[in-house]
Amino acid sequence: MKKNIPSSSSRAFARYTAQLLVAVLAPLASAQAQIAPEFGADGGPEGDADTTLEMMESEDFGLPAVLREDEPATDPSLFEEAGDILPERYLIRSVPWSAPDYSKQEGSLGWAKDTFNVPPELAIRVRFWKDVYAKYTTDQGVLHDIEDLSVVYEDLDFTPIMREKKTLAAKARARTSLVNAKRKEIRSRLERLSNMRSARDVKGETDRRYLAYFTKDGAMTDQAIARLFEKSNAKELQALRSRLKAASTKRRVRFQLGQKDKFILGIYYSGRYLREMEKVFRSEKMPVELTRLPFVESSFNIQARSRVGASGVWQFMPRTAKPWMLVSSDVDERNDPMTATVSAARLLKANYDRLQTWPLALTAYNHGAAGVARAVRVTGSRDLPVIIEKYRNRRFGFASSNFYACFLAALEVEKEARALLGDVKWSLEFDGVEVDLTKRDFKRTVNWNLLVSFYDGDSVLAELQNPHLTSRLKKSGRELPKKTFIRVPSSRAEIVSSYLSGKTSIEELKRVLALTPIPRSDLSNESKSEKLGEVSESMKAILPFVAPVGASDGKANSPAAD
Repeated sequence: MKKNIPSSSSRAFARYTAQLLVAVLAPLASAQAQIAPEFGADGGPEGDADTTLEMMESEDFGLPAVLREDEPATDPSLFEEAGDILPERYLIRSVPWSAPDYSKQEGSLGWAKDTFNVPPELAIRVRFWKDVYAKYTTDQGVLHDIEDLSVVYEDLDFTPIMREKKTLAAKARARTSLVNAKRKEIRSRLERLSNMRSARDVKGETDRRYLAYFTKDGAMTDQAIARLFEKSNAKELQALRSRLKAASTKRRVRFQLGQKDKFILGIYYSGRYLREMEKVFRSEKMPVELTRLPFVESSFNIQARSRVGASGVWQFMPRTAKPWMLVSSDVDERNDPMTATVSAARLLKANYDRLQTWPLALTAYNHGAAGVARAVRVTGSRDLPVIIEKYRNRRFGFASSNFYACFLAALEVEKEARALLGDVKWSLEFDGVEVDLTKRDFKRTVNWNLLVSFYDGDSVLAELQNPHLTSRLKKSGRELPKKTFIRVPSSRAEIVSSYLSGKTSIEELKRVLALTPIPRSDLSNESKSEKLGEVSESMKAILPFVAPVGASDGKANSPAAD
């Protein structure tokens, strides 16, 4: 996908300047003027007002789905219309994947070769999230302790349920019932063990395994269990019982759905955008590793929407996006991956300038810079592991404390994708050029139907290339606003610009479009692979295609290459 970065940047700067002037000149003495609470870019919890805390206690904010307090057993996307699906001719167009290259970044803000190494204190968390991304599919999951991610009580497999001839709703209920039943068993076992009085109360290997999680002994042998009940160990036994009792509460036993198939698909989608995303971050002197944050936020799915309003591959909330992007009922530039990338780079830079470390700046993407700054003040430390250990605030919960670990895990899984995920592929980059409608010499406008004609009537491809145009605008038939841009096939950019500037008539435009169709490659002799990697029954249910094979057409260069 080709992207005119300067035009996007100039639009954002003009919009930001205008809003800044309005803010400065507004009546400061207004009786209703208030300081709005600051949130993470993706809608993660942050804010000072008591009302904000009350809202947070009653609902999930815009967290990445993988980081909810309790991940649902059924992926909600199963019940939604399949999003971000390419036309059939593009589904079999892919290029070989290659590992990322993060070298030659000297001078990038806060960057060194070891900047994104895993801190020893976060190794357990990162290992857990690596398993979520690379071991378990969305037909699998784990029940684990929410405070100690090394404690995984049970692996769950929903594959038999998903193969049954039932409706998706019935399968969802069956999955949820299985999770609830297993959770009840785990809590009952922990409760029983918290009341143990002798070695006879430890029954079977599962009891031994649970005890091992909460004692210093790695293996619960008969001798180790007998020592627990010696009079000299009375205090240690009581402490163990207390730990088991605390772990048996409903809040402590959390379910996590696997994400392996989604990560595979995320790698596929990322091939469309990574080359240009990396160019943006390099031009902003920002670490290129940050371009992988969408693996955590959205799996690079342009159709990703949170139930509280976060949108696009970077999952911007409207209030965070508006200083840099146009967000209206007709145009939502959060959903354009490249426009949002420019804004994400600048927001992350602002976070770093305020917080001075990348672990904190990335955590602020979810929790908000003000919230992280407060955690720094309270703990007296800029070391994220120290903050996670010492900071006690209901707003700084499971999501905020694990957000950076998720990011590091995503980095590692992508680096090791071939070993962990199989023969992954990149999608071909879209062949599109941005046409900036704000240009003064453009005398004409364009509506959705005319834009689709630039794609030879292929509305799906036009939507995929122009995801910032809302369905309301497309259905209305109205002219597109001149405050934004359109993306057109590169072979049509010149004639479209000529038409908009009034140099070419509509008749001549249609004649040229008819004479110069979008190039099509003959793929009739190519066969489809059965899978991108390991695609779950859930993923098969929402995707009308299976993995594209590596169609070589001379464009098989790494999308992340310079």
